[in-house]
Amino acid sequence: MALAAIADKHVGLNLSNPCLDPGVRMSMQGYRRRLGRPATQAKGLTKALLQGFINQAIGLDIDSNGRKRATLVMWREAWRELTCFLTLARFADLQHVTRRDISVDHLRHVIVIQFWSRKNDQLHVGHWAIMHGTSTRYCPVRLTSRYLAMLPKDPNAFMLPDMRPNKSHIKVTYAACRRQQKWIMQRIGTDPSPYGLHSARVGGTTYLKGARISESDIGSLGGLAPGSSQPDRYSKSDVEKWKQAASALRI
Repeated sequence: MALAAIADKHVGLNLSNPCLDPGVRMSMQGYRRRLGRPATQAKGLTKALLQGFINQAIGLDIDSNGRKRATLVMWREAWRELTCFLTLARFADLQHVTRRDISVDHLRHVIVIQFWSRKNDQLHVGHWAIMHGTSTRYCPVRLTSRYLAMLPKDPNAFMLPDMRPNKSHIKVTYAACRRQQKWIMQRIGTDPSPYGLHSARVGGTTYLKGARISESDIGSLGGLAPGSSQPDRYSKSDVEKWKQAASALRI
């Protein structure tokens, strides 16, 4: 948490992050090995909790005809949570996505997201994910389109930007999103301590397993299988996998 706070402060001031120094990183790794406790996996989001989260964040806007009452920060958090759930993305994956990496296909009623790098991308070829539209109030195509309309039009603008004045060209930090996640969960009467920014990914994976989707297919969809999907190269098998996943993850 100390490193995250230091990094957050320096990034906010547009200064270099001292925590990236090799000596600091090696020292912290040593401290973690000696004093750290075993890592515990974040509790997965359920569909009901995700719906409650979105309702609390942007519920006043969802059913309105273009009227905006929720803040852009709340829209960012709702979009982040929904997108990580539907695409099995890590926060770090989505943190680097820019406006140019989002394609809205109104004809097919889908959103295509290009991840140029993901944690386990051993071939460095990237990965793409599809969010299928639904007829519910949580339709990712509709919500993504509305969110895009609020963001800067610069194609290099981050989809998860820092919302402070004159900082929209800087991507938001983990600590900032976690603070907002805790606040929203507390507002809906949920203890945020078992959850984290990976909870949406964990929850989405759990639902896919419950739908008897194979481990290899889940790995492919989540960018875990090296070379499973390549940029701008839509294989029929991958498209069918996303259709099957969309059915299991529909909220």
